[in-house]
Amino acid sequence: MVSNQRLVITNAFSISMFKFPNSLTVTFRRITPEEARQLATQAGEVISYVRHQSTTEVLKRIFQVNINVNAGVYEYAEGDIIIMATLTSPARGMEVENPDIILYQIIPQHLE
Repeated sequence: MVSNQRLVITNAFSISMFKFPNSLTVTFRRITPEEARQLATQAGEVISYVRHQSTTEVLKRIFQVNINVNAGVYEYAEGDIIIMATLTSPARGMEVENPDIILYQIIPQHLE
């Protein structure tokens, strides 16, 4: 069953993703590509905020969905599933063909 949740892929974490970061605690949970694909199949929409074309191509293979390069700024919406995809070694300015990517689910929780 597909939900109305968004799965959002980022290549980094930024506190500016959240309107009220002082009222949150954030957990990072390392996940496998299989877990990432499962989350993508459960989401109603998959949006990437990854700006690098070759990294986006690798993410398409991992998630098995159409992902476009996106230079926008992500702002968290309640219910979003956030996946951070980072390279195991930086490759600034270089094309990446088959990089090792580490995936984390970013789980924000409101402080009571």
